[in-house]
Amino acid sequence: MEFILDTAGYIAEANGLCNETLIDPACGSGAFLSVAATRLLAHLSKPMSRHPEIVASGRGQPEWESEKQVLDIILSRIHAVDVHPFAAFLTTLNLTFLLLPKYAIVREHNPTYPLGIQVFSVDSLEKPDDKA
Repeated sequence: MEFILDTAGYIAEANGLCNETLIDPACGSGAFLSVAATRLLAHLSKPMSRHPEIVASGRGQPEWESEKQVLDIILSRIHAVDVHPFAAFLTTLNLTFLLLPKYAIVREHNPTYPLGIQVFSVDSLEKPDDKA
């Protein structure tokens, strides 16, 4: 079964999709972010001239380096916050499972590469402390 991801006007080939940053200020279990990350993965898998930094393996760059570049883009573009620590944990877990295949390839060649998923448990409506 193949999933179709171009609902609500989404097109994987859209210019600049990988340049957008996304934050979910009440992420819950991360369902929205998981779909967003899946769509970003689909976008980055397209052989477009808009992705010169991601050179396909077999054209001068090993597969693991291409996978690392994809992970770097996703990890720098998707962020989440939730007031409940367990919700933040679930979001982290869902994103980890989604990115795990690429992460395993990268870690095999770069054992110190961190999977720095940007999910935090804080109250996004809390007023900043004036002392900071």
